Amino acid sequence: MYPVRKQHYLAIALIFGLAGCGDGTTTDTTTDTTPPTVTSTSPASGATGVARNTVITGTFSEDMLATSIGTSSVTLAGVSGTVVLDVTNEIVTFTPSSGLGLLTNYTATLSTDIADLSGNKLATPKIWSFTTADGAWGTAAPIETESLGDAYRTEIVFDSSGNAIAAWGQNDGTRYNIWTNRFNGTSWGTAALIETDNSGDAEHPEIVFDSSGNAIAVWFQNDGTRSNIWTNRFNGTSWGTAALIETDDSGYAGHPEIAIDSSGNAIAVWHQSDGARFGIWTNRFNGTSWGTAALIETDDSGDAYRPEIAIDSSGNAIAVWSQSDGTRNNIWANRFNGTSWGTAALIETDDSGDAYRPEIAIDSSGNAIAVWHQSDGTRFNMWTNRFNGTSWGTAALIETDNSGNALSPEIAIDSSGNAIAVWHQSDGTRNNIWANRFNGTSWGTAALIETDDSGDTNSPQIAIDSSGNAIAVWTQSDGSFLNVLANRFQ
Repeated sequence: MYPVRKQHYLAIALIFGLAGCGDGTTTDTTTDTTPPTVTSTSPASGATGVARNTVITGTFSEDMLATSIGTSSVTLAGVSGTVVLDVTNEIVTFTPSSGLGLLTNYTATLSTDIADLSGNKLATPKIWSFTTADGAWGTAAPIETESLGDAYRTEIVFDSSGNAIAAWGQNDGTRYNIWTNRFNGTSWGTAALIETDNSGDAEHPEIVFDSSGNAIAVWFQNDGTRSNIWTNRFNGTSWGTAALIETDDSGYAGHPEIAIDSSGNAIAVWHQSDGARFGIWTNRFNGTSWGTAALIETDDSGDAYRPEIAIDSSGNAIAVWSQSDGTRNNIWANRFNGTSWGTAALIETDDSGDAYRPEIAIDSSGNAIAVWHQSDGTRFNMWTNRFNGTSWGTAALIETDNSGNALSPEIAIDSSGNAIAVWHQSDGTRNNIWANRFNGTSWGTAALIETDDSGDTNSPQIAIDSSGNAIAVWTQSDGSFLNVLANRFQ
């Protein structure tokens, strides 16, 4: 027989209360030697399609000792959260601190540290697994209310808490400006202008989030004479004042790209003319302020264009770009070691024809993979090179289908160094979407990932999660309209 206790809820994650007759004692515990059991769980073991906002519960067969139940004895693998014991119904609830992942298998455990009022512990841990549901699209809705002119070139990023910021260029009837809107995890706010320089058009916004929910946007903007590189920072609550991050007025600056590390340090790169040729420039944000723009390549044989940049969690970064040697375009790279830039280096040596459109991705260990398209004199093929944390390897071809041009590569890499590259490639009649996977050691065989031959495909993009699951998206004609299609690697 157990004493009558007050009915209350205990927030175990914050403070442990006393169970029993108000002081955690009982009138008679010497005759109870039977271990408690778990009579039910939710979600049930083996459940699928579980809502991502679910809470995890376990129901016990008798009154439990509150001090034995906490975040060390009630766990959901890989997930933080709070634990509460309902002492009226003897139900323990684990509430995840954030939404669970899509189509993810989770394992919950009630450990043998959990005891009843007599001190009898669970004889064996209660361990069960369940799988969350896939996502579902809602209803499309406008996130901007400015109706003076066209909006275009939208970018969007998520932070680690599920908040997002979208940025785009929009015409006010006279010029293009940079606008943003923020999704707070539940709903969109009101679109806001983040630059007020009305000298000329502002275009090509790029935006990144750090792990604390701060964001930085960059874009190029015309001052009436030339285009310059501008930026603005979101501090987790509001945007600051737009600022110029380059002061070289020799010529046009454009195509900015930006990457940010987990500490909030960011690096922007862009191409800029000195009046004679285009070079690759950069500036770094140290978490507080921007430094001075600097040139990171000194080869003046010809123009350098379209830089891309990736940064690892330690603040090391690699930039890649296409640059002319006076005869053909080659792929170059330079590395920032957390303190300073090194020397720009050529990462491909095939001089059959021009190389363009490099893309780069970097893993948490500082290994990076670059991809680009390059002509063999007859057609464009897909090439790659890998940086192993110390040096670049040898450029290699990752597709062998010579029916037609392979163009517009994109690449994504997971935390373990596995990567997937995608591109569109002609079969002689239409463009198709192809992919190849790097398994951490070597590339596989390029494979067609769409089989709809109604019309051309273009502009593939790829994203990959920490478990190596990936989704590719692209636009594709059905003969009448351009549609967006997706394929998932899992």
